[in-house]
Amino acid sequence: MALKDFIVAAAFNGVEFPCAEASSTRANESKAHKAWRVPGADIEHTGRGELKIKMRAVFLNGITGAWPADVYPGLHDRLESELLERPAGRLTHPRFGTIDAHFDSWSETIDPATQQGVFVDLEFTESNASAFYPIAQAEQEPAAEMTAAAEAADTAVAAITDKLAPLSPVVSAQLDYLQSAELSAADAYGALAEVQAAAQAQLDSPLLAGSDAHDARAQIRAVLAQSWAYAERYLTPKPQSRTYAVPTVMSLQRAASLIYGDATKAPLLRRANTLPDELFLPAGTVLVVPDDA
Repeated sequence: MALKDFIVAAAFNGVEFPCAEASSTRANESKAHKAWRVPGADIEHTGRGELKIKMRAVFLNGITGAWPADVYPGLHDRLESELLERPAGRLTHPRFGTIDAHFDSWSETIDPATQQGVFVDLEFTESNASAFYPIAQAEQEPAAEMTAAAEAADTAVAAITDKLAPLSPVVSAQLDYLQSAELSAADAYGALAEVQAAAQAQLDSPLLAGSDAHDARAQIRAVLAQSWAYAERYLTPKPQSRTYAVPTVMSLQRAASLIYGDATKAPLLRRANTLPDELFLPAGTVLVVPDDA
C-alpha cells in the first residue's frame, strides 16, 4: 500500500495537516505515604494523569489529491508558525476528536530517500481532561440528561450510518421501568446495565471507528456518564454509621481504604474520632465509622 493510504487528517487551531501515525500514553497519579513502624506505604490516588500524545506529520508534496500542492514548505510553515505562536490551543486527533492541548515539541526528520518534503514528530499534552467523556455535574438531573444525550447520540450516529439501533428507545424504556415502581437494587442496576450495554455496543462498532464519528462517540459516552450519575444519585446504598476494630497496626488512611474502599475518605474518620497519632493506629483501635455521603 502507498503512504497516502495511511494518511488521516489532523489539525491544530484549525490548521489541518496530514498525519501518518498517532500514539498516546496515560496513567493514574498517586502519592505514597509512609509512616514509622507501619509496613509498606499507603498509596493515595490523586486523580487521572494527563494524556500525552505523539503524532507524525507528513509534509510530502503529492501524497494525495486531498492536500494542497504546497504541503511542503507552505503547509509545513503555516503549522509551525501556529504551534510556536499559539502553543495552547485545540488539537483535532484521529481518535479523541477536538480536545484542549498544549504543543510541547517539534522534531523534524529529513529522509534522503524522500526528496519532496519532511517528516515531523509532534508532541502534545492534553489539558482540562478534554479527551474523555464529560462527567455529570451534581446539579444536573441524570434522567433528563441521559435522555438528551441519547437523542443527540442518535442524531450524530444517523449522520454516519443507519445500521445501528438507536439508543433513545432503550433509554426511554429503562427509565420508564426504573420510575414505574419500587425495585430491588439488582433490578434497578439491571435496567441501567441495559442502557450501558446498548451504548457500549455502539462504541465497539467498527462503523463508528473513523475520525468522522468523534461527535457520535462523545455523545454515546455522555449517555454512559449519565447512567452512572443516575446510579450514584438514586441507587447507591448509603452505609450506616458503625464501628471498626483495626486488625493490625496501620495508618488512618489505610483504615479508610479498608473501610470505604477509598483512602481519600480518611478525613471522615479523623473528624469522627479522637486520635493521638493518625499515622500509627495500634491493633484493636475502635473507630467510629460515619456515613460517607
